[in-house]
Amino acid sequence: MDTGGQVSVLPLSLCQKLKPPVNLPVPTREVATYGNNTVKFHGPVPLHVQLCGLTILHPFYIVDDSKAGLAPAIGGYDLMKSGRMVLDIDNQLL
Repeated sequence: MDTGGQVSVLPLSLCQKLKPPVNLPVPTREVATYGNNTVKFHGPVPLHVQLCGLTILHPFYIVDDSKAGLAPAIGGYDLMKSGRMVLDIDNQLL
């Protein structure tokens, strides 16, 4: 989870392992990353996600991690909001 991330992002390398396969849309956004670099996002792609026993259909943007140098999947604030999640930092709970 990234409370500073406005949208949820998955690396292309992870998306290529999903079943059924995800159809990669054309790039729709160019966004700035840490260090003033830019990457192109594909999507959004609606995916079913299960977190804390809750399953929701949520839009994710896909980034080509081989070009962007990014590896992690990022659950942004949009995912936290739609899943009504709360972070309890002191107790390390979601």
